Amino acid sequence: MTTLYGTTESGIYPNELTDPEDGEYISFTSLFPYEMRPVCQDLYEIVIVRRENGDAFEEIFKVHPDLEKWRVQDLFSKHLNKGDVKLYRGRTEDLIVSALGETLPKSMEGMIESRPLVDAALVTDRGQAGLALLVEP
Repeated sequence: MTTLYGTTESGIYPNELTDPEDGEYISFTSLFPYEMRPVCQDLYEIVIVRRENGDAFEEIFKVHPDLEKWRVQDLFSKHLNKGDVKLYRGRTEDLIVSALGETLPKSMEGMIESRPLVDAALVTDRGQAGLALLVEP
């Protein structure tokens, strides 16, 4: 089983098959020139790094020949037991950093919206310490 992953700017990224129980995870091939750079807590951003010899997986550098690296702005966490597979968690612009720490509101909203009496939820930064939650019953 595999989960496909790609971006508008550079297409589908090469990945490998994962174990069936890890179907929601992504395993990028070692041929793909990427780094997982820490953002916060257990979240990492994919950064594609230009290689001197270049290769077919560096399409983004054909679009942006002046760049040496491309920050994809997608956030992943690592599998607890398998370091070579990653779980997509959201986008860097979705990340709220407050005095209380970092939060991915989409995951919080999804948990709240899964309740039978909740139609919609919105988590946002109040501009002060803490977050604001709007709930539509």
